Amino acid sequence: MRIAHVADVHLGYRAYNRITRHGINWREADVFNAFREALAKIVERQPELVVIAGDLFHVVRPSNLCIEQTFKEFLNFRKKSSAPVVIIGGNHDSPRSIDTGCILDLLGNIPGIYVVHHEYKGVEIPEIDTTVFCLCHRALPGLSSLKLEPNPGTRYNVLTIHGTLEGVARNFYDVGQPITRSQIMHNGWDYIALGHYHVHEKLDERTYYSGSLEYTSFNIWQETEQPKGFIEYDLDNRQIVEFHKTNPRAVIDLRPIDAKDRSSAELNQLIQHRVDGIKGGHKDK
Repeated sequence: MRIAHVADVHLGYRAYNRITRHGINWREADVFNAFREALAKIVERQPELVVIAGDLFHVVRPSNLCIEQTFKEFLNFRKKSSAPVVIIGGNHDSPRSIDTGCILDLLGNIPGIYVVHHEYKGVEIPEIDTTVFCLCHRALPGLSSLKLEPNPGTRYNVLTIHGTLEGVARNFYDVGQPITRSQIMHNGWDYIALGHYHVHEKLDERTYYSGSLEYTSFNIWQETEQPKGFIEYDLDNRQIVEFHKTNPRAVIDLRPIDAKDRSSAELNQLIQHRVDGIKGGHKDK
């Protein structure tokens, strides 16, 4: 059985105040395009299961346009694929108070989409003989008291987590208390799908961060050489089938300029020189 592992989509992300001809923030449109591209590739590949390991949305209360477009994208996906979709809550899209309600619940009204956003919970999907255990970001503080074990009653067991595993993303994100490998590693897991760290990384043969679909982290300049996309994984053979790359907008990390004892005119000239030196130019980057 094959699974598509997506994470850190960050729909509704905005930056830099550039607007498209349709009046939408340029970077918000970029992120939606990457999401559509990923869904189209998933439809093409037709895996039996899709997991989204947190931060589908960039904020707890996305705009009405963002919500509407996301709902439409999933409805369109459902017309083309029967694969169950399991979405867990990340730190960006889950409210701190349960009684506030969570926008992710709206997507749970679409057939075949399962949402877990504030707890540790197993989602059993009989039609594919699989249990997806969801460890949401809001459940991490109670991790030490949880018993993370596969379901012996199903053929496949997948653990999906939104958090930082020890040894990953040091000095990079709001790490909080890292998850130790001993807390989650169990031979019974067929796959562990991680989210929160925006870089695609392999932890072992069945444990991966898929990374984000676009450049949306706090410091995108550290990711300029990293590919963006999602993972297709074979649960039977416990091996990655392919890392499907998306095509995010190019991000250029220019060499820093030492401004000491330089005038404004000199700095402007140096900045212009750096920009003019970009291979292939700077247009649309």
